[in-house]
Parts: sequence; structure tokens; C-alpha cells
Amino acid sequence: MPGRPGASTGCRTMCRTLSRWSARRRGRSFASTSSGQTSRRHPLQRDLAQHILGLQATCGRKGFDNRLLQVVGKFGHGGITRRACIESVDFECSLGARSPAQCLSLKQSQPPSAAQGAQLVRCVKETGSESTGELWLVENLKVDIGGPTKYAAMYPIITMAEADTTKQVYPIRGSWTGSICMLRSDAGRGGKDPNLNCRETDVSNATGACWRTTFGDWKCAMNGNSGATRTPTRPRA
Repeated sequence: MPGRPGASTGCRTMCRTLSRWSARRRGRSFASTSSGQTSRRHPLQRDLAQHILGLQATCGRKGFDNRLLQVVGKFGHGGITRRACIESVDFECSLGARSPAQCLSLKQSQPPSAAQGAQLVRCVKETGSESTGELWLVENLKVDIGGPTKYAAMYPIITMAEADTTKQVYPIRGSWTGSICMLRSDAGRGGKDPNLNCRETDVSNATGACWRTTFGDWKCAMNGNSGATRTPTRPRA
């Protein structure tokens, strides 16, 4: 499918990749021309490419490229339906914001680094809901990790799900800015700017812990004091 002027080459390439995965699962193959363009297109490729290029002006080139990469990571080689792919791309695009962080298993003998701890805190707090059309993100996150202590010492401070109570626990402290975004279509009602679809709240003096679970994974969580809310704001890059 020829792209319209200014359309993202990365998007078209990713569409073809997703389509091939889906086709392979169904025992199909693709024929290619000498120029490298696909001459016979699976419906997923055609519809997804049209969908993405048609919404290019709304979501922006960088937003589409990043979102498609996340779709690949989410669905992997397990095959992807047309509807699932389009809906997955659509949700964050309709908010103009990035996707929430995904929680990955961290198994290691040493405690998490500050960067690892921040990622573990972030992935628990960030989430999106297609039913409510809201997205919760964490920005400006800072995490410091302290020295080891006993589980009993941290028990009154933070809930530690699935904790191995025989292992040492590491206190953490920090701060972040919480951002809650609504659909651009909702924010734009009444002639308002649809790009001002978020509100932000600074959270300071946060405390919590990182701990090992009985499954050997590390988890981290912390809570703090919320300040005044700024609204409306734009989604962070």
C-alpha cells in the first residue's frame, strides 16, 4: 500500500511485520515484488496500514511508531487479530500519551538498583482503562534505596504482597508527578483544546520498600503526600 506524503515508513514496515506473523500462524505466505513491497496483502496488513495512516495527523509519527513497537512486544509471535491490533494502537493514540509501563519479572540475588527500583514502582502505578477512557502515568520519578532491614520493621509502613518474610527488606524513598489523562475527544468537548486532556499532581516525601517474594521476584512500592492538582495539562512526551 503506497503511503501518503509524510507518512511514517516505520509504521508501514511494522504493519507488514505484524501481518506476516498473523499470516504465518494461519499457514499463509506473502509474495513480494522486486522493490520489496508486498504484492498480496493479508487483511490485517491492509486495514491496519489504512487505519494508522488515516490517523497520522491525530497521533503523530513518533507516537505511532512507538505504539506499534509496544504492540509487537505485547502480542509477540502468538498471532494478532485485526481488531486487537487496531484497538491496542487506538487507545493511547486517542489520549496522545505514551503507554503505561509493563511489569517484568526481576530475579536476582542482589537488591534492585535505583533504576530497577524506579521501574518496579512505576509499572505498578501506571495503568490504563479503555472502559473509563483514562490513563494513569508516573513522571519525574525519583527513587533512593536504603540499607537492608527486617521485614517486621517495614510491615507497618507498606503492604508487601507475597513477601518472603525470611528475607531482608530494603526501604525506599522518593517522589513523582502523577498524571491522569482522559480521551482527547472528551477533553475537546465544548470547543476546548483536546490536547489539554490531563491533570497532574506532585507526590512528595514518599516512602516504601523493595522486597523478595516467595517466588523469588523483586517488587517495590511506595506512597507519599499529594500536593495541589494542576489542570488542564498536556500529556508528557
